[in-house]
Amino acid sequence: MLFFPISALFHENNARNINYMAVLIFLKCLDLRKNSSSRTTP
Repeated sequence: MLFFPISALFHENNARNINYMAVLIFLKCLDLRKNSSSRTTP
């Protein structure tokens, strides 16, 4: 019973972290694509 609020809080933060990581991965992919396209063009 003691761990219930902690696990609920962790679950909420975990969902937020997953969304945050998805945004970071998306931005990283965009940066990689931008860098690769800038490399191919002189």
